[in-house]
Formats: sequence, C-alpha cells, structure tokens
Amino acid sequence: MKNLRYFTDDAITMFKANKEDFCAKMREFPNSTDWLKSFYGDEPTVPSKYSFDFEFKPFDKKSSTRDFDNAVALYELFEENNIGPATIYNEKFLTGFIFTFGYEYFMNVMGADQVTHVFATLFFDDGTHRAVARNVVGQLYRYVEMTVDDTLVDRYEITRYVFQNPALFRIKYNTSVDGENTTRAIFKAFREWTEETHKSPTTPMVEKLKVHLSVLANISETDLMDERALINYLKEFIKKVDHKLA
Repeated sequence: MKNLRYFTDDAITMFKANKEDFCAKMREFPNSTDWLKSFYGDEPTVPSKYSFDFEFKPFDKKSSTRDFDNAVALYELFEENNIGPATIYNEKFLTGFIFTFGYEYFMNVMGADQVTHVFATLFFDDGTHRAVARNVVGQLYRYVEMTVDDTLVDRYEITRYVFQNPALFRIKYNTSVDGENTTRAIFKAFREWTEETHKSPTTPMVEKLKVHLSVLANISETDLMDERALINYLKEFIKKVDHKLA
C-alpha cells in the first residue's frame, strides 16, 4: 500500500510561478518524481488519509479498448474506498494521485511539451470542468461514471462500447448533456444504432447531436422523456444525421 501524497499550497504556488522550469524537469525525468524535492527546495508534499495498492497498466495507443482496463480499475478503486466525485474532482486529489501512482503513465500519455496544457490539466489553470475533462485520471473516471449501468448483466457494457468508439469521448466536454440519464441514453442510442447498421459514430455526428441536445436542454424537453423514449428519439436523430452526412 502506498500513501497518496498531496502537494502543499505553497508548493503549487511555486510550481505555477515556474511553469517552464517545472515542465522542463518533467521532460528531463519522465520516469521518476525524485526531482520534486530539490526543485522546490523542501518536501513539497504532505500525506493524505488515502493509501492504495494501485498501478496503471501501460498505455497502448494501438489498443482497441482505448485504456478501458485502466478506467474500470480506477472506478472500482474509488468505489471500493467510498471516494466520490466531490473528492475525485479536486485539484489536490487528482494531481496527488497522478504524481503518486501515475507519473510515468501521465508522461507516456501526455508528456510535458505543452506547458499550458500540462498546467491546465494538472493544476486546474483553466477551471475545474476543463481540467477534469482533460486530466488523465479525471477523464478515465468520468468515462466510467457516465456509462456504468448496474441494470445490465455486464455493468460496463456501455463503457466498453464508448472506449471502442472514441468519437463519443467528446460528450464529456458538453455541460448540457452532463446529466446521468441523458449521457447514458446517448451512448445506448448510439450502441443500438451501431448494432442495427454496423456503423461507428463519427465526430461530426457527435457534434451535431451535442448541438441538438443543447437546444433541447434549454427548453427542458429531455426532462420530460423516460429513458426508452429518449433513446428512441436520439436514435432517430442519429439516423437522420447519418443519412445527411452520407
């Protein structure tokens, strides 16, 4: 078991004031965080109340599941330890988790070449919603949170489908479809459409659906539908978009 360690407020302030140098150190030492103490000039972390036995599986860009195994493992880890979104979607928790358990994984997936991007995802420079949507740990957890369904024999059936169709990842950026019932209905509608047509969702299709749902959300139309009705409605819209884009 390894203790998850948080960065202190002073350390985060210092890192943000020295972004270029911080990222340069990350690039210089992509496999170890031993450089942090000398960079800060003191111990930059404090222990948390959380200790885990966790290790990321190596990121495989060629994998058809798009890191499905890591996402499920993270979700189950937090679920088993009764850690909810209020804690998970927190700058110190997400950053601490990455530097304690997933530093090498982060460097393999994202690297540290784009300084602005690193600090937007690690230290929430552009706000919580954007950071969670792009943070390596936050987004993996979010994919499962949006798709897990305990009414199914395989609770990760929809999750697996989404990881096999990465165009659907764009749904996580849209606040108007963040509702649990709406997002799950979107994925179920696409999955049924795929089963019927043997086609895969595309980015233009997803973008058109997001725009359409934004309009519906403004007039509360989706709130009036049960899940089956919403799935059927969305599936018909998907068919129309597919026909127009063909």
